[in-house]
Amino acid sequence: LLASFVAIDMQDTLVSGTIPSELGQCQALQILDLDGLALSGTLPSELAAAISLTHIELHGCSLTGTIPGELALLSNLFELDLDHNSLHGPVPMALFADGCSLAFLELEANNLTGWTLPAEIGECRSLEVLDVGTTGLSGVLPTELGLLTKLTKLDAQNNELTGPLPSQLATCTSLATLRLVRNSLDGTLPSTFGSAFTKMIDFSLLRNDLSGTIPSEMGLMTSLRVFDLGNNRFDGTIPSELSNWRLIEDFEINDNQLHGTLPSQLALWPTIKDFDVNDNLLSGRLPAITATNKCSVEGNSLDCAQPGAGGVCADVASVLGECIGRTAAAAAATTAATA
Repeated sequence: LLASFVAIDMQDTLVSGTIPSELGQCQALQILDLDGLALSGTLPSELAAAISLTHIELHGCSLTGTIPGELALLSNLFELDLDHNSLHGPVPMALFADGCSLAFLELEANNLTGWTLPAEIGECRSLEVLDVGTTGLSGVLPTELGLLTKLTKLDAQNNELTGPLPSQLATCTSLATLRLVRNSLDGTLPSTFGSAFTKMIDFSLLRNDLSGTIPSEMGLMTSLRVFDLGNNRFDGTIPSELSNWRLIEDFEINDNQLHGTLPSQLALWPTIKDFDVNDNLLSGRLPAITATNKCSVEGNSLDCAQPGAGGVCADVASVLGECIGRTAAAAAATTAATA
């Protein structure tokens, strides 16, 4: 009976135990979905014998051991989701070999070590989601990522990546999420990203070693909701073209070396929730930005609008401490002088 199963879907049930190696005998099995089960033990290499498998979904199953290289033999494998387990060792390079059929590769939050993204990743032309955050990934981002024209999400945050952002990523025009926070990437932002990433929603490069200016072409990324370049070494000014972002909710460029003024056009952002430009070299007048969650401008030399005059960058919990404090102190000094 088991050999005739096409799908096994037991996600979020109370089943526990190990994954039986006998599942490899299920020649008709296409979908194995055990997401969220309290399993133990390893991912059996015998699964590679279930030649019809298209989906292996084992998110958060407490699996240990290594990722079997034999899984590369599954020529129809569409999704491999091993997020949030305790797998260790490297990722088998055979997964990226010629003939790779994967559209979704999700390995986030495992204890993997000693692996890099190989140039062969370019063979996975059907890949849409590459989620390898917190997996001990090191090395550089290969230029062959630019061959993945169907890619919508690239998440490699919390790793040990080095080197520049490959300009070839600009050919991945379907990208909606580029999340590379907490790595050691260096170099500059390619200006071609702006016109290429018109579908980009989340562009997060927090805590790297990136430098140079913010290209004005970034203003063409009109689908953006999250833009986070905090804790890098960017300099230059903030382009006024960024005011074209009418969906932006989270703008974080804190802890850089940006100078000049904040463009007044930023006050046109209708959906901004988090606005953080802390610890730069900004000066001039603070635009009338209304952030509904967080607004941080400390560590700059900004002039603030009069409280209550509609020009204060305000937090829902309290008006901005440093800015309002300076304004109130100046008002008190004027009152004392005229008394």
